[in-house]
Amino acid sequence: MTVIRRLATALLACLLTLTFAAPASAAPAQAPLADVLATLKVAPKPSDYVIIVDTSGSMTQDGRYDKVKTALAAMLKALQPTDRVALVTFETTAKVAFDGPVGTDTADIMAKLPATPTGQRTDIGAGIDAGLKILEAANAKPLGAIALVTDGKVDAPGSPYADPASPEWAALKTRADALMAKHEIAAYALGLVTATDAALLHQPFPDAVDIPADQISARLASLQAELLKFQAGEALKPDLERGVAASITGIDWGALPSSGSVAGTLKLTSGYQQIPATVTGLAFTAAGGVPLSFDPLPAEVPLAPGASAEVPVTVRVGASSGASAGAPSAAPANGASAGPDTSTVTLTGTVTSPWQTVMTQDLGLTFAPQVTATATAKVVGQPSPAAPAAVPWPLVGGVAGGVAALALLALTALRLRGPSLVGSLAVSQHGRLVREFLLAGRSTPLDDASTPGLSGTVTGLRTKDGGPTIVVHPKGGQRAKITLTDRESAEVGDYTVTYTAQRTRMISMIQAGLEEGDA
Repeated sequence: MTVIRRLATALLACLLTLTFAAPASAAPAQAPLADVLATLKVAPKPSDYVIIVDTSGSMTQDGRYDKVKTALAAMLKALQPTDRVALVTFETTAKVAFDGPVGTDTADIMAKLPATPTGQRTDIGAGIDAGLKILEAANAKPLGAIALVTDGKVDAPGSPYADPASPEWAALKTRADALMAKHEIAAYALGLVTATDAALLHQPFPDAVDIPADQISARLASLQAELLKFQAGEALKPDLERGVAASITGIDWGALPSSGSVAGTLKLTSGYQQIPATVTGLAFTAAGGVPLSFDPLPAEVPLAPGASAEVPVTVRVGASSGASAGAPSAAPANGASAGPDTSTVTLTGTVTSPWQTVMTQDLGLTFAPQVTATATAKVVGQPSPAAPAAVPWPLVGGVAGGVAALALLALTALRLRGPSLVGSLAVSQHGRLVREFLLAGRSTPLDDASTPGLSGTVTGLRTKDGGPTIVVHPKGGQRAKITLTDRESAEVGDYTVTYTAQRTRMISMIQAGLEEGDA
């Protein structure tokens, strides 16, 4: 057990992955769309609706044109009187049948459409061109929708838009990009039969939503509701680039006992500004030469947007393997090599959201961010006092795509001597302060241009009373190592070095600030 008595953590190998997918634990209750819209404060506001309708002769088949007109009439009744609607028809050419506020007489607007479609051609590009001109007008509203309704493919000989690969189609994309830079425009491609060129709307509007033929009537009639969902999706897109961060504090991994328990805190922080999150199924496992076990963690941890939650963590050293203890023979996470003095600890969990169903099914968003933080751990023997400082604990996430629901936190424990340094070492010459070294990590070098002739290192010393103590290791034969407690001084060559513990240093700084304020 003497080896384990010296057990510590010098470097942290950590891989934290919080992803969204089907959770292993029960998912939180899902909020309805209305609640999400209300929370986001998304409500109907004056908008532009441009409907581009195919009026070629084929639209008479199977009552397609009548179905479209019925859906349009229902859409108009659902809009606000202050909304602007434009009905654009296209066949051999494109025409604006109506452009103005919805008002209260929607039947008059519907009367502007041709009674029967009789066109000989299908110039989809000309229809999109006419629709863009309406949205580009100076009186256009900041929010709008453009919908293309067709049952055919491009058939427009002699038209600039006869070939979808032509420069004229590329120009439509350039105009749409300029429009989207200043406006929020939702685009919908409605193909009335299986094989149409409705998808050509993707050329100027890459994010256009394809609506299946069997949903045309319902979706077109509820275009205002579709625009509300579009607004909600646009509001949430920046939030999807964020994630959840985690850190562990309160455990001195550099001084684990040979047996017994050590308590700390796992802190989970939501980086989302609007999306509520829930972390479920949190559990530790361990693998390696050191027997470790952990008390169970909560079944779920809810996180309001921007909020943090602290979870108690208890590590038991020398405990027998159980449900929460990893088998020593198991392979360490992340490919690390665990020897007899090391153990790799893995934290697993799943993160989901009460809004997940709405975001993925209603808003069409991909809700699967992946937060990762990594550091490299190396298993070494007993280090010298000047060993490199330990890698810090905080886990900082970067966002990348992912589909597996997994959270890994790999911790590698190694052997080290001496506690971490805190406080400062002041270097004076002839009563004048020359340099103050801030002490940190396991070792602080004393080499500095402002103190020629002084070199060496400073390490911490663990004492029985637990008081702050350091050891100065001068180089160049200046003198043997020097042990200093708080406020003690010693001569090293031409200099006087004085150690100040962190607590004493902070109190002095506060007192100095108060005295300056009184003055």
